Amino acid sequence: MAPSREIPSELQRKSSDNGAALQLQTALPSNTASEVSAELGKDAPLEIRKFLKDKSILITGATGFLGKVLVEKILRAQPEIKQLYLLVQPRGGVCPEQRVQSEILEAELFKVLRSQLGHEFERFTTKKITVVGGNVRSPDLGISSGQVGAITRALDLIMHVAGNTKWDERFDVSVRDNALGPTNLMKFAKTCPKLKLFLHVSTACVNSVRKGSVTERPFKMGETMAEILAKEADESLPSDRDIPRLDVNFETELAEKAADCGSSVEKEMVEFGRRRAQLFGWQDIYAFTKAMGEMLLFENRGHIPLAIVRPPGVVSTYKEPFPGWIEGFKVVDPIAIPYGKGQFSGFTASENSVFDLVPVDIVVNTMLAVAAKHYGCEQQDTYVYHSSSTSVNPFNLKGFGDAVYNHFKAHPMVDKLGNDILVKKFRCFEDADEFKRSVRSQLLTAALVRLCSEDGSNFYMEEVLQRKYAKLRSDYNKLVKRIELLWIYTHHFTSYDNHNAETLLRQIFQDEQETFGYSVSEVDWISFLAEVHLPGLRRHVLKEHRIQRLK
Repeated sequence: MAPSREIPSELQRKSSDNGAALQLQTALPSNTASEVSAELGKDAPLEIRKFLKDKSILITGATGFLGKVLVEKILRAQPEIKQLYLLVQPRGGVCPEQRVQSEILEAELFKVLRSQLGHEFERFTTKKITVVGGNVRSPDLGISSGQVGAITRALDLIMHVAGNTKWDERFDVSVRDNALGPTNLMKFAKTCPKLKLFLHVSTACVNSVRKGSVTERPFKMGETMAEILAKEADESLPSDRDIPRLDVNFETELAEKAADCGSSVEKEMVEFGRRRAQLFGWQDIYAFTKAMGEMLLFENRGHIPLAIVRPPGVVSTYKEPFPGWIEGFKVVDPIAIPYGKGQFSGFTASENSVFDLVPVDIVVNTMLAVAAKHYGCEQQDTYVYHSSSTSVNPFNLKGFGDAVYNHFKAHPMVDKLGNDILVKKFRCFEDADEFKRSVRSQLLTAALVRLCSEDGSNFYMEEVLQRKYAKLRSDYNKLVKRIELLWIYTHHFTSYDNHNAETLLRQIFQDEQETFGYSVSEVDWISFLAEVHLPGLRRHVLKEHRIQRLK
């Protein structure tokens, strides 16, 4: 079947108005990635501190959650790092240097390093960090001509952490950030004469609709999830079966044309992205564009060694620099917090459905071990590592329910009047419609209780409730939308094989296992969520005063 080239009417009009037509690619690129997972062998022990010493590293996404933890860990674990170049774009009138200071160095995450260095902290970070204004979406990364030459000559390693993680992003924005961005960065990497590794952070979500064990292998150029799923369902299917073919070059050109439409087609572009992803078998635009980003990196890497780390749902720190640090809501939090507020009584999935969670400091240690392993390797294979928990320490919805119930029973949230919100035992709803009815009922009940408390009587309750019905309906619709986005990431039984990651873990130098080890087999998920992650979320993200006293 020919590559699918459905173009929304608005884009057709825009193309016609400009007098230009998209130049379509009719054939898939011939080169494909190796399907053989990394056979790491019994090499010399990895000494990660020694590897990091005197290295110059470009890091993208340093103002994000994972990027911050990576920067902090490198500076704390190896103060003899030569230079960290942080690629940061201005935002909201704030220059890159100010963003690094306020969003990274002043974050509570750095309190351990600040304590260790004392008054030397400012001098140390000023010496070791070079802020580079720019972004991966621009040619030459948007770096000023005065900086670009010095940076390209200095770089030993690129760690690409930046990415757009929105599940319901516009088609053009997600393609630009997750597919074209890595491609631009790889083009830049080829201009760096000393560069010996490009480490790319992808996501395990690129395979999350599959069932069973998913191996650590890269995608072939133009390979689709629909094709993979069909082959897994029936291995006898012919290669020319009637499945839409993916032309990655066409998708990127389509995204560039869509960007010209601006914000006038916002909703259309979000819906188009969802349809485009599902046409090729992916659940959402995030997974689709991250998969395309992997394909383009492999296709364009040339002589640059490439390694890919795929974490699943990344949650708060497990140990370092201290337990429970987090920024923003992560994959399980949009379920946990509404449950604690009394808006959910459970979630719609089987109690055996699996959450694949990994603490962020474990992901960072995996990245550093992969970098140390493959730095300077001449192999042309692309090595993939799952930084995941499902194959060694799976965590299901029943365990999650026990964790959130234990936490909110011991440390309840409060309503607007300061009253404790009491939670019931977490329930796993097999019927999605029953769950939605339960959510609607709980929202309505909570509103009635609040209005009764505020007014002192219910004489005008019906009239008051009618006036506030629009707000209730809006709250409900937002929750339902969140449920639908989360459902695909919880209602499955995917196991991410991490043979490569486990083999690599055993190669870390014994004296460095405590500092750089990343085994998730030791994590007690129920205790971690109840006693570390949720207190951290409420302390650092929700800024709850009453939770500040928890250890």
